[in-house]
Amino acid sequence: MPNALRVAANLALPLDTVTGTMAVLGIRGSGKSTTATVIVEELLEHGQQVAVIDPTDVWWGLKSSADGKSPGYPVVILGGRRGDLPLAAGDGATIADFVVESNASVVCSLRHFESQRDMRRFVTDFARRLYFRKGQEGRATPLMCVFDEASLFVPQRVMGEDAQMVGAIQKLVRQGRASGFGVTLIDQRASTVNKDVLTQVELLVCHRTVAPQDRKALEAWIDEHDAEGRAEDFLTSLRRLPQGTAWFWSPEWLDVFQQVQVRSARTFDSRRTPKAGERVKAPTRTADVDLEALKAKLATTIEQARADDPRELRKRITELERELKQRGAAPDPAALQAEYKRGLEAAVQELRTLLVGRAVDLRATAERLTDVATAAVDAMRRTADAIAGDVPAHIAAAPPAVGRIPARPTRSAAAAPRSAPPVRRSPAPASGNGVHVSGTQQRILNALALFEQLGQTPTSRAAVAGVCGISHTTGSFSNNLSTLRTAGLLEDAPGGAIALTADGRAHITELPTVVSVDDVHSLWIDASNSLSGTQKRMLEQLIGAYPKPITRQQIAEALGVQADTGSFSNNLSKLRTLGLLADVSRSEVIATELLFPRGLA
Repeated sequence: MPNALRVAANLALPLDTVTGTMAVLGIRGSGKSTTATVIVEELLEHGQQVAVIDPTDVWWGLKSSADGKSPGYPVVILGGRRGDLPLAAGDGATIADFVVESNASVVCSLRHFESQRDMRRFVTDFARRLYFRKGQEGRATPLMCVFDEASLFVPQRVMGEDAQMVGAIQKLVRQGRASGFGVTLIDQRASTVNKDVLTQVELLVCHRTVAPQDRKALEAWIDEHDAEGRAEDFLTSLRRLPQGTAWFWSPEWLDVFQQVQVRSARTFDSRRTPKAGERVKAPTRTADVDLEALKAKLATTIEQARADDPRELRKRITELERELKQRGAAPDPAALQAEYKRGLEAAVQELRTLLVGRAVDLRATAERLTDVATAAVDAMRRTADAIAGDVPAHIAAAPPAVGRIPARPTRSAAAAPRSAPPVRRSPAPASGNGVHVSGTQQRILNALALFEQLGQTPTSRAAVAGVCGISHTTGSFSNNLSTLRTAGLLEDAPGGAIALTADGRAHITELPTVVSVDDVHSLWIDASNSLSGTQKRMLEQLIGAYPKPITRQQIAEALGVQADTGSFSNNLSKLRTLGLLADVSRSEVIATELLFPRGLA
C-alpha cells in the first residue's frame, strides 16, 4: 500500500487516517502510549500535520531519536519543561491561528497550568477557533488533533463549564472531516471518556482492558458499529492481551478487525517512568526548529488577532477621532467608514462563532439528557427482568415486549389477506427439566416465534434482541440465550443465528397477529424500543423507497442532516446490524426482507 502508515509488521493504515477519528485505549503499561506515538510518527514521516494536546508534558520526545543521539521530527513544543516557546491559558485561539497559518506540527504542553480551569479555557478556545479557521476558504488541509488523557477534555460526567469544551471537541469529531480534521483520543479508561464522543470514532484501537465498567463502555461502541457479530471474540480476549498487542477495529471505515503487535517507537521515550535511584538521561540531539522565524510568525499571528479584535478596532477608531480632533482637521469620512465596516465585520464574525459554540453546547446537553432518560428506562427494565427472573413465568405474568402490534395507517391500497396464527396468552408450563423462564427469556422466545411466523428463521441474534428492546452485545443477553439453550428451548444455527425448538414453541405465551408488511413496519417503527427517533426516520425512508435502493445523501436530505458525519454513519450502522438494511454500493442502501417478508402484501 503506497503512502501507508506502517504501525505493525502485518498492518498498514491508509494515509487518509489523518482525517479519521480514532480512540486508543488500554490500562497503564499495556502499550497504548507507544501505539499512539507510533501513529503520530507515521503521520509526521509522511509529511502530515499533527497537533497534540499534552496535559502531562510527555510528548516532547518526538524531537529526538529513540536513543537520544539523533534528531527526531521538527515539532514545535509550546509550553512545558522543554518548550520552544512559553504557553499561557489565554493563548488557545492564538495558537489555533498559528497552527492554521504556519502548517507546523505542534505539541501544546499544559502540565504547567495551575488548574483544570486553565486547561479547559485553553482547549475550548483552541478547538473552537481551529474549527472556525479551518472552515475558511483554502484552509481545509489535513490535520490530526491528538488529545492525550482524553477524559480530562471529554469526560463522561459533564459538569458546569465542561459543556463548552466537550461541545467544541465533539464538533471536531462529528463534523470536522469536511474541513480536514482527524481526531485521536487516548485514555486508560474507556468508562471515563464521554460516551457521546467515544461512540462516534471510526477506528477503535484497544490494548489490555480489565475493569468491568471499561468493558461495558466498549460495548456501547460495539453496539453502534459491530455488524459482523465479532463482539465476543473481541471482548473475551481483552483481559489477556500481552503488552504492546492491540485490536484495530474499524467495521465501516477501514474494514479492519485485526489483533497486532505494534512496532516500537522510533522517537525518544519521554514518558518512561524512572526506576528507584535512576537518573533519566536527556537526549543529546533534537530536531532543529527555527526559533526566530517561529517567533516572527507567532508575532504576526498575534498582531493580526489584535487587528481583528472588535475591542482593539473600537479603541483604534477612538484614537483616530481624537487625533483628528487635536489636529483640527475634518475627519476623512471614507477612512472612518472603512474602520467602522472592518470593526462591524469582525464583531459579526465573533458573534457568529459564539452562537455556533452555544448551539453545540445546547445540542450536547440535549443529547446527554436523552441518554440519561434512556438509561433510566433501561435500568427499570433490567430491574423488572431481574425480579421476573426469580419468579416462574406462570406466576410473574410480565407482559412480553412482543405483543399485539399497534394499528398504523396502511401504506398500500389493500393488503393481501393472510390467516394469522392464534394468539395464545395463557402461560406455558415449565419445561420438562424444571427450568422456568424469566420475563426477558420469555420475550426472546416470543420474538423467535414471531420471526418463525414470518418465515424468517433461523434469525440473527441482533434482530431478536432488537425486537425485545435489548442489546445483543451484552453479557446478560448471552446468558439468557445460554439458559434457554440449556433448557432445550432454542438451538444454534449456522452464522450465529438462533431458532426455536419444539419445546420452545410450547412455551410461547403470546404470538402477535401479522397480516401485512405495514404490521411488520409498525413492529420496528411504532413499537420498538431499540431504535432512536433518527433511526426510525431513516427506516421510513428505506421503506418508502423499496424495492429500489436509496442513496445515503437522499436519506440525509430527507432528515435535514449531513451525510458525511459520524453520527449519520453510526445510525445507518445500527440498522445494518439489526439486519434492516443492506449496502448496494458505497453510496446506496436498500431495505431487506426483514422489513418485507415474502408472502405479505
